Amino acid sequence: MKKISKILTLVLALCMVLALAACGSSAAPAATTAPAADGDAAADTGVAAPAIDWPKKNVTIIVGYGAGGDTDLAARVLADALSNKLGANFVVNNLAGGSGVVGRTELLANDGDGYTLMFDQPGSPITQVLMGNTTYELDEAGTPIAVVGVSPCALCVKKDNALGINNMDDLIAYAQANPGKLTYAIPGQFTSAHLAALNAFSALGVEATSVSTDGTATCVTEVLGSHVDAMIVPLSGAQQYIASGDMILVGLSAPSDFAPDAPLLSAYEGVSDYNTWYSIWGGNGMDPALAQYISEQIGAALEDEALQSSLADLGIEVQFQDYAATVETANNYRTIIKDALVAGGALSE
Repeated sequence: MKKISKILTLVLALCMVLALAACGSSAAPAATTAPAADGDAAADTGVAAPAIDWPKKNVTIIVGYGAGGDTDLAARVLADALSNKLGANFVVNNLAGGSGVVGRTELLANDGDGYTLMFDQPGSPITQVLMGNTTYELDEAGTPIAVVGVSPCALCVKKDNALGINNMDDLIAYAQANPGKLTYAIPGQFTSAHLAALNAFSALGVEATSVSTDGTATCVTEVLGSHVDAMIVPLSGAQQYIASGDMILVGLSAPSDFAPDAPLLSAYEGVSDYNTWYSIWGGNGMDPALAQYISEQIGAALEDEALQSSLADLGIEVQFQDYAATVETANNYRTIIKDALVAGGALSE
């Protein structure tokens, strides 16, 4: 238990460092080989790089969470846009379980030919590896292709809830008076939302009990059914229920243009801003030229104002990173994590 606590503390610290230093860099969880300098190679040989013929058939996009949640809805919006743009069917396949591990394991069972991709949040895969809950290592978790966008996490309660919580001060007061009794739903153990909650609660001295679910949609059901006291999920998964008045947003994990007047968790001393990042991954061993090409297609699709608007409706701000930038982020994240774990005594050299 002590080792788990140490690892979790290090992960939270890393999340804060990356939030401050990366300036929007996605905390993608695993590393892959950096893209080859194709342009330089072409200049040296005088031979143009071969054209990429993709997609030639349907493409599966795995979502490691249940249908109807923020990750699922965003994946479907992107899949529709790519289908329309590229002329092949991009089909979302929900494989919930293990806080995204089931879906990622399926991704890794396929080769990196570009016909099985994954739309994912970065928090869960890296933490699941660190907690020893996977059969793969950090450098075997797939090929990071592109970062799509960002959404802060929303801590919400049901309107007219039995505890009389209407704002963050109410929540803190109840939790501190009743240690461990406040329950909150999370879309998977050690997901980005869970880490955002732990970041805030640890700084605030709040003892609360997390209830892990198979995704954001289930979190919503748990709160509206009064089975738990609160939930924390990406804003993209809570926005419609906040707008309808069914839920009260008591705190947002980072500022957002989509909720400019929302109360911020970082308004409380010691709480850092924290965002959820959405990214596209391919299988291991993907040709860098193919990864770059897929990244370019995603980037071109994200330039469409209709797609940006659809993602905005989900509370996701488009912040595209191409293949090279995503690989760099992934490699940096892996190095920082391993160094921190060694320094903290959780890993040997």
